[in-house]
Amino acid sequence: MDLIEQLRALSDKAASPNAENISEAATRSQFVEPLLAALGFEGLVDIDWEYHIKASNERIDYVLKINGKPAVAVEAKSLGTDLVDKHAAQLVQYAAIEGMEWCLLTNGREVRIFNANLQGSLEAKHVVDLDLLDEQISEAAAILTLFSKDSLSNPGRLREWMRETLLDRALRLQLLNPGSDTIRQLAEAAARSTGFGMTAEQVSRWFARLLAPADTPAPQIEEQVASVDLGSQSAYWLLPAGSGDDGAKPEEVLRRWLGANMWGMGRSTPNRTRMQPGDGLCFYANRVGVVAHARLTARSDELVTAEEWPEPNQMGTEVFKVPLEGITWLPRPTVIDEKLRGRLDAFSDKRPSQAWSWLVQKTNKLSEHDFHILIGSA
Repeated sequence: MDLIEQLRALSDKAASPNAENISEAATRSQFVEPLLAALGFEGLVDIDWEYHIKASNERIDYVLKINGKPAVAVEAKSLGTDLVDKHAAQLVQYAAIEGMEWCLLTNGREVRIFNANLQGSLEAKHVVDLDLLDEQISEAAAILTLFSKDSLSNPGRLREWMRETLLDRALRLQLLNPGSDTIRQLAEAAARSTGFGMTAEQVSRWFARLLAPADTPAPQIEEQVASVDLGSQSAYWLLPAGSGDDGAKPEEVLRRWLGANMWGMGRSTPNRTRMQPGDGLCFYANRVGVVAHARLTARSDELVTAEEWPEPNQMGTEVFKVPLEGITWLPRPTVIDEKLRGRLDAFSDKRPSQAWSWLVQKTNKLSEHDFHILIGSA
């Protein structure tokens, strides 16, 4: 089975009943080990299981070997576990002790990639995160292919990808931060050459528009957005929220973002480009339920700037702004149990007692009926 086929198979498994409740051992056998096999690693020649670190008497779940030498440290958590910095820091430390450059932290549905040889903090060693169950699995597969047995045997392409990824991140962080020296200097240069006053915020917003994906329409001008009838919602969506990189619970992550009147999405987040001003959004906190709802006020085409970033950790990647208004917190979470699922249109052709985690794994479109049930108004 090739890598993309394996990722699709894993996505199907993740949608099975109670998948998020499976153990770490089951996650390894059902998700992680099939993925490693698809990358070309099988058997004792290619993998050390429970790799022993003599200096600390700790163990790494898997160590992938190239020509008999340890190359990649892989740590697996259970499917329902949110991957946080504490897990990553431990793995990177172990890899550095054993002289391994690459670290993959996974729960079977996400992979966080780190390079232990990079200088600085854990954040500086963090290269990229992948969603293995996203609709855009071809993008994840293209990156994971760089960690295949064949590719790691000649790692030049992998290092070039890392350089390009880190360069892209560094430049975006400079260009999207109105407070950076780069943006201030560009604003001054633009003012001198045009004769018009230019603020750092204006220059940063220009770069945010420029760096938006080419396949998304240009942002609507302010007058057009203001003319939208927000009381006439054209579509309804459920948006999931997981734990923060700093270990914050999903509800706390939501309060940070919604408190700034926005939500954040990645470039390839499913349905991001389909959402329109006036759409109704409800927010699902992982393992809790639907906790809030709001209205979308503009398309999600502009990038969040460093100045707007609501998380305590420094912004480390591009995130698209989902601007909101009418944010309402529910008096108590709407738990999506079997009884409630039996009332939803989304389960009209499905058995509410069986697989349902697909509903909250990614951004999903809802019927108006389902939206009002989930926010407690029906």
